[in-house]
Amino acid sequence: MIELLTVISIIAILAAITLVTFPAATQRAKDARIVNAMQQLRTASEAVKGAYGDYEEVKAGGGSADATINSLAAEISAQGGTLSVYYAAADNFSSYCAETTLNSGTRLWCIDSDMYSDYVDSTQCSAHGTMCE
Repeated sequence: MIELLTVISIIAILAAITLVTFPAATQRAKDARIVNAMQQLRTASEAVKGAYGDYEEVKAGGGSADATINSLAAEISAQGGTLSVYYAAADNFSSYCAETTLNSGTRLWCIDSDMYSDYVDSTQCSAHGTMCE
């Protein structure tokens, strides 16, 4: 009987540990999907520039003429990210900067037309125009 109670206690302790760490693992998984979508967005943006001649179709909320851009924006939104895109409109949309919030913490993920893609600690696109710095 004591052995049975010991086994049940160990199982209960392991279950409690799992329940405590599960929400954090879920947030990290969502962040990984957001980062993956942002990296795909960077690649799709280059395809858009090749097809349309500029980055004007890389739009934050969807509504782009390019279906890939729309689906990536929807994926980022579905995972809890908020996508912001900034252009060099005065320069015929020849460059862009996009950033999204992540679920875990205050960091952002930033991509730009110079093929930069990495974590940033604060809003970079609005501060530096069309570059993540």
